[in-house]
Amino acid sequence: MKKDTSKTNSLSWLKHGTRLQENGDMEGAIEAYTKAVWHDPDLADLYVIRGYAYAKTGRLRQAMGDVNKAIELNPEMYEPYFLRSVLYSEKKKYKEAIEDLTTSLKLDPKRAEVYCIRASIYELKGEKVLASLDYQMAALLGDKKTQEFLRSQGIGWPLGGSESGSASKN
Repeated sequence: MKKDTSKTNSLSWLKHGTRLQENGDMEGAIEAYTKAVWHDPDLADLYVIRGYAYAKTGRLRQAMGDVNKAIELNPEMYEPYFLRSVLYSEKKKYKEAIEDLTTSLKLDPKRAEVYCIRASIYELKGEKVLASLDYQMAALLGDKKTQEFLRSQGIGWPLGGSESGSASKN
């Protein structure tokens, strides 16, 4: 019975933290998320949520600790790898960021936004071909902004075609 009560308390603190975060009170949200973690320390999602809140307040070391704990608890979740890639990018650790984005995509390959972010990091590293492939993948997954971006770069959409879908040969 005690375990059910802890999970209920954890959920209550999570909901409270979410409300605080939605109202702009990140410090209050972090406190509530910490109480949720205290009640259910084996739930990886709680560490991801609190890690995101830490990141939003600039506490990157604490954010990194939480996402690492989430990965330890549930290495099959894509979210902590995604968040950790953002943290690595903030530190200009692009190789590690790309590795985590790649892991994230292995776990959930239909995340167009992850392809877009990895593409932007490839661009920062000067790896234009890999960036282009990721942008194209995001577009194939239906990301409208990426499709427009590809059109604006003269790539055409669908791939290699004009607006009507036929390739022009001049």
